[in-house]
Amino acid sequence: RGWINVNTEYNIASSSKLVCAITVYRLMARSSGRLTPESLVSDFLDFWPRSPAPGGDVRLKHLLAFTTGFKMFHIDELDPPTECFNSQLGLSWEQCLRNMAINPFPAAPGTEFFYNSFHLIAAAAMAQVAVGKPLTTEAWLESVRDEVFRPSGIEEDPVYASFNEDLPSFTP
Repeated sequence: RGWINVNTEYNIASSSKLVCAITVYRLMARSSGRLTPESLVSDFLDFWPRSPAPGGDVRLKHLLAFTTGFKMFHIDELDPPTECFNSQLGLSWEQCLRNMAINPFPAAPGTEFFYNSFHLIAAAAMAQVAVGKPLTTEAWLESVRDEVFRPSGIEEDPVYASFNEDLPSFTP
């Protein structure tokens, strides 16, 4: 009855956002109250704009709800272009976030929903910093393993090599 079995591998695309959000919430619980839904991005990422600059009032709750006011969807819309999802270009996770931070936030945080991956990239960065982990792909993947996969009994690493794995929203 079909070709899918327990060993079938396939890309989960945007379903990975759920895994990312669960990891962020679990790291928040481990942060000893340092990270809360009300936390400002600028309190964790020193290069992020501070209020009253656009984007300066963005909080973790806005990132997780896709309501930051940041509305870019395609990486070629950013200036400078942010090839965050292309591991061949060597753009670091931090540089991707820096490029996001200097781009427009046309709506006030909490006022408009706009679905894209950049929100969870910033949320994951906040969580990593809150628990003292570096902003690297390896450290993030270890957080995902520790907080989601191992507690779920998943011992084999489900990260697949055929997809860009550099940022949290693309971690299955």
